[in-house]
Amino acid sequence: MKTQVEQIIEQEKLDAIAEKVAETTKTVTESVTTTVTKSVSENIARNLLKSGSTPEYVAAATEMSLQTVLELQKNL
Repeated sequence: MKTQVEQIIEQEKLDAIAEKVAETTKTVTESVTTTVTKSVSENIARNLLKSGSTPEYVAAATEMSLQTVLELQKNL
């Protein structure tokens, strides 16, 4: 049987682990969201460029930099 102090220490350890898991989950979720958003924006930009849209329009529509859009256009 655990003493009350041991129970408190164990609970604090569990709380610390849960907090770390939550922080890591948040970080991973933000990273994945950023990556997916970037990928989707790049695909939309490519499609717009292929359909004849100007790089300036594509940059404005996708909120990407003109430089990035020009790089995408170069690689079409």
